[in-house]
Amino acid sequence: MDSTSAKDSQKSGSPLEYPPCKVCGGTGAGKHYGVHTCQSCKDKMQLTTAAIGPIGVMTNEEYINFFSTTGFDIEGRSKQLRRFTSQVAPFLRRILKFAHKIPGFKSLIPKDRASLIKASKSEVQVLMLNRAVDPDLEMWMVWCGDVLDVNRSWMFGSIENRKKWFSLAKETRDLNLSTEEMAVVMGMSMTFTDRCSLHQPVEVDKINLNLTSYLQTLLQRRYKDTANNQLCKIMKLFVNLSYKTVEEKLFQQIAGIPMGTNCAPLLADIFLYSYEAEFIQSLVSEGKRYLASDFSFTYRYIDDVFSINNPKFADYLSSIYPSELEVKETTEHPIWT
Repeated sequence: MDSTSAKDSQKSGSPLEYPPCKVCGGTGAGKHYGVHTCQSCKDKMQLTTAAIGPIGVMTNEEYINFFSTTGFDIEGRSKQLRRFTSQVAPFLRRILKFAHKIPGFKSLIPKDRASLIKASKSEVQVLMLNRAVDPDLEMWMVWCGDVLDVNRSWMFGSIENRKKWFSLAKETRDLNLSTEEMAVVMGMSMTFTDRCSLHQPVEVDKINLNLTSYLQTLLQRRYKDTANNQLCKIMKLFVNLSYKTVEEKLFQQIAGIPMGTNCAPLLADIFLYSYEAEFIQSLVSEGKRYLASDFSFTYRYIDDVFSINNPKFADYLSSIYPSELEVKETTEHPIWT
């Protein structure tokens, strides 16, 4: 499969085809012994394996040692790497071009724009390239148009990292986002404020809130009564995109919301707001509007609460928030109580 047919397949939304046989160049019949081959070469490899033992894929370390010793570019990896790196700059330009189309993004100072793009690059790559990955066939279409199987896409790190990328790509595709919804989700991913130091965090928050509101409108228009369920799935994707790399190994936090990640402030805000809204609504439904009005000057910014002229606030904390949430008094001089 050449780069043109691969790109056409991606645009049409149809599954990627098997790459040609790595041995003879014939029509591929799937991956056998860690490499895509035709049926005929598969049969020959079965005979070879029976005679000399298992055939594996050369690791990066093995390739470097082999190349430095012999000077032989096995599998054409050096040429492949040159093709791959030549497309890195154009791909980054695509990300920059997209970012500048986010409403309000260009009005931010250059340092904030650079910080946001740098902090969100991993999530944006997964979202942008999700259709270039076929988790079922374990195939990957890289930026230069080459189609590689999971064992041959060595430029994307360890095999564990690549398989987890496949898993995230599948989760993204299962959301069945429209082109417009995907663009908004990418914009939200690029404008979360909790992962980097910003000079204009309030302005960035405004951009993100506008995108979130527009996403809700799109989902409501498309899914009607189940729009909130779809929004929850998208929020789950943001959480699942929270991976950390330690010594070339990829780890995912599976308990709680990872601090310092792009989605953490928004999810924390939604979580706490759900309890606060339920509490106020219960007061109104019970005919206690006088008590609800006492909370007119009670404000929260993410995990900090500021309450003015509300002597009942401390008494109702346990009724507002869940028991698992520990609320600490940090006011040194409570003037407004």
